[in-house]
Amino acid sequence: MTLDQKIQICIAIGTLAVATVAAFQMVLFVWQLRLMRKSVNDAATAGSAAQNSAKVAMDTFTKLERPWIFLDRFRVIRREGAPIQPQLLNNFYISLIFKNVGRSPAFISDLVFKFIETPALPPVPDWSLCESNLGVPATVAAGEEFESTQVGPAPGQDVEYTMIGLLTYRDMAATDHHTGFALNVSPNVPAASANENRRYDFHD
Repeated sequence: MTLDQKIQICIAIGTLAVATVAAFQMVLFVWQLRLMRKSVNDAATAGSAAQNSAKVAMDTFTKLERPWIFLDRFRVIRREGAPIQPQLLNNFYISLIFKNVGRSPAFISDLVFKFIETPALPPVPDWSLCESNLGVPATVAAGEEFESTQVGPAPGQDVEYTMIGLLTYRDMAATDHHTGFALNVSPNVPAASANENRRYDFHD
């Protein structure tokens, strides 16, 4: 075997060795790339699971620990006091007493209302009709109650009025909630009762 042939064999062996090392490095690179992708996917899955857990926790808080405000009762008085003058119709003031029966404080946004002649009451509540506000506190603790300011229609009209209204409040997660109501108020005596249309008895 000549010297040139020996050199060529050595070169061929060296080239083969380099190619083998390169192929091995390529296999390692692909393997590392797959590991990196798996790590990224695992991290994304963990992040998604953490977000889902946070959402479940927030939903649980909202549903179980949120405030719930109900219209507990109301107070109707004649404007002129005793003895009353039944012939002077709708001469009353009414105030509303709400109670937070939930498990966390509520932040009151507003309490809007309107007096509507009972026969003209819409069958489906339209809270946009309520354009006047009643005075209410800014916050109410769990288990506490509060009373609105007094209000009444212009006296003297020979009609029965229904007072509709919507209370808006927020929980600690800044989610809005509402309490709707409709009360029929007697034009003759200081008395009121819930309207028979239960759609107005609204809570969310």
